[in-house]
Amino acid sequence: MVKIFYYELRRLLGNRFTVGLLLVALLYGYWTMRGEILLGIANTAPFSPWSFGAYLAEMMPLLLVALLCFLSILTSDTGKRVEVLIAATPLSQAVHCRIRYTAVTVAFLVVTAVPVVYAVGFYGIIFGAIDWNTLLLPLVITVFPPFLLVMGTGLWLGRVHHRLLMALVAVVLLLAVVPVPSWMDLYGGTFFSSYPDSLGVLDPPFQLPASVIAGKVTVSALGAGFVADAAR
Repeated sequence: MVKIFYYELRRLLGNRFTVGLLLVALLYGYWTMRGEILLGIANTAPFSPWSFGAYLAEMMPLLLVALLCFLSILTSDTGKRVEVLIAATPLSQAVHCRIRYTAVTVAFLVVTAVPVVYAVGFYGIIFGAIDWNTLLLPLVITVFPPFLLVMGTGLWLGRVHHRLLMALVAVVLLLAVVPVPSWMDLYGGTFFSSYPDSLGVLDPPFQLPASVIAGKVTVSALGAGFVADAAR
């Protein structure tokens, strides 16, 4: 089982396309951090949870495209031929699916770690000592709800045809550039850039209104339900 996991993970990460994605993630993180984030978001410090959350929201479309590419690799014709070979092992189909989904998750976290580590290093070098604990909550609420939703939706579409994942790529990118209501703000960019100003104080402490919490929980539960159903 461990060998199959490492094989799947190597298939996802050990190719030129993924290396290119890692390089693009690093360059885009550099460009984003050196741009508007360095000036601070909504009159907050560049290293505040608000600015860090806005930085992650900018990165999420690229990271989710990487996730969908990983799912496409697994559900492509080549991936299905590999499934036939692995099906000859004593592992059940359900266990094999869970191994593959775990490999996709780990691959996504590796790609996500690139801009996150860059931001942490940038903050440490430029601003010195920072309360890193304040950045954990923005990281969790920005990365994991969209990840679960897109992962679950991608698994459903991939079972129909792997080319449908490319249609989902278009949706992921459109949500980043087309103005949407706050309840459809999957990445949280509008929240991080506008909510601090509504609090009426300079550089307010990080807080989540009930509506944002409800939205994140709903998105996470919906995505987790899709993933669990696929894993069965």
